[in-house]
Amino acid sequence: MDEINSFNEVFAVARERDLYLDSLYQDREGQFVAAWRAGARIPGERRGAPTRRLHPFNATRDALLTLLDEAPEEDLFA
Repeated sequence: MDEINSFNEVFAVARERDLYLDSLYQDREGQFVAAWRAGARIPGERRGAPTRRLHPFNATRDALLTLLDEAPEEDLFA
């Protein structure tokens, strides 16, 4: 997979894979929490684990990559 560098690219990849942003919010500590879910074309309901990051883009991108099991190891602990 190519590198994802913008929200447009995040949502383009999600659309291709029939994934939807389930939640994106800022918690009390100031970190952004993002989670994705599988769409209707994927059998069974599959939800990704919430990912916490300091920036909303990083939270959204890393949560998507984690659901796709394509997250670089160094990104999982950022």
